[in-house]
Amino acid sequence: MLGFKSAKSDQSLFVPNDNLSTIMLAYTRVLHARIKHIELDLYFAREKVMQKELEVHHVQSQDQIADVLIKAISTSNFPALRHKLRVEDLSTSLLLQVVIKLLKTEQEKTQY
Repeated sequence: MLGFKSAKSDQSLFVPNDNLSTIMLAYTRVLHARIKHIELDLYFAREKVMQKELEVHHVQSQDQIADVLIKAISTSNFPALRHKLRVEDLSTSLLLQVVIKLLKTEQEKTQY
């Protein structure tokens, strides 16, 4: 689920989340009636938040990087999220390599 700070580091783990209710649950001890069937994960996460080992921050839904793996993403957002994951579009790269090779081959033919 989560990693934790090492003994050598003073920084807490940053967890981006687009659900404000989830963030409020992590930071407050008040449980609402709607959360009747709660998992131990919430208590575990809340304990880490109180110990300042974990920070949960709000991130806009369109900026959630994990969404590119689990949700349908608009064609305008997809390249930006893919870039944040440092994933390259192989079809474009391979196509570009083929075009460059073809151009070099054509140049060599015209030189002889």
